[in-house]
Amino acid sequence: MKKIMITLLSIVSFAYCSGGCILTQPKTLNVSYSSYDNVLKANINKKFTNIKYIPTSLEGTNFKELFVGSKIMIDTTSTNLKRPNIKAEITDIKANKRIKGKPRTGNLTIQVTVDKEVSIIPMTYYYNNGYFRAVGMLDKDVILSFNTTIKAVLCEVKVDK
Repeated sequence: MKKIMITLLSIVSFAYCSGGCILTQPKTLNVSYSSYDNVLKANINKKFTNIKYIPTSLEGTNFKELFVGSKIMIDTTSTNLKRPNIKAEITDIKANKRIKGKPRTGNLTIQVTVDKEVSIIPMTYYYNNGYFRAVGMLDKDVILSFNTTIKAVLCEVKVDK
């Protein structure tokens, strides 16, 4: 009888527990680009200064919950890019196989709209020690990248009440 009670108590206790990490991100995102300047004959690296980032969620249990559906609006008027404003939405994210002790990596897909022209841009991402960075080719001349911080909290079993 004692064993039955302990077993039942254990089952009930585990039913109220959940595991995994909670990932949190800020409401900001840094977006930069690299392009080749034919006049200077050099690569130009610049950070966009006027960005509006609308995250799907500030908190989630994985990158998909944090990023898929998030929108990024970039005002390009303060740059040397001869393009109208850029609108982007993160449409998919897939992790590569996790290698213990190595940074997390994977692929991210964004849908980019520039002057009513829509493109699907594949990006690769890297996550290590709270730093997340994704990089992809906007076109043959421009490399687009964004980065942010992601905190992993409550990475232990917690009791749901």
